[in-house]
Amino acid sequence: MIQYYCKQIFYWLVPVLMVTGCGINETHYFADAENDGIAIFSNTGNNLLTCYIDAKPWRTIARQQGILGPPRPTYEVYIQKRLSGTGKDTLSISWEGYFGTRDTLRRFITARLAVDSGFSATDLNALQGRRISLEGSNGYFLDSARNVYSVLMGTGHLYFHTLQLESTGPGAFSGSMSGLMDADFGTEKITNGRFDHSISPEQVQFQ
Repeated sequence: MIQYYCKQIFYWLVPVLMVTGCGINETHYFADAENDGIAIFSNTGNNLLTCYIDAKPWRTIARQQGILGPPRPTYEVYIQKRLSGTGKDTLSISWEGYFGTRDTLRRFITARLAVDSGFSATDLNALQGRRISLEGSNGYFLDSARNVYSVLMGTGHLYFHTLQLESTGPGAFSGSMSGLMDADFGTEKITNGRFDHSISPEQVQFQ
């Protein structure tokens, strides 16, 4: 009898999990006691960026690793390089997030840097410990709302406290990235930005 009821519960639970999704949250949020609404600066792989956009707390989506669903992991940040056909290519670091608890109103914060055409994923390691100014000629920031044709372009800075990628196979890289960020879009500003991510091969996409 007990086995019968256990089977019935199992058969009922599986389709529910498949519909609603079941995953492991790999984002760890530790509140900053001195800055309301954002997380502390860390470099331990908390998989999170938090900042203020015009004094309103903004954070990236939670990293989810699926069990029965969703079918693919969700990541809060991607590192990509796109070919331009010229002597310089474009390196993009893009974060997806939202204000407060409004996770259905998502937007992307992207830092774009001009790099040499031969720039590789492991060349990123040379940026560790450096503060980079993105001022237009060498790069810029974008703030874009999801599903809305609204893009702001601005200037700012990135500081990489840690940035280490290692090859894990042909065209595959993993490692860690943490640091600080600020940006000015004219009509809005990003302040107190701090990020901390472990990086998996799926998040590094180089052409």
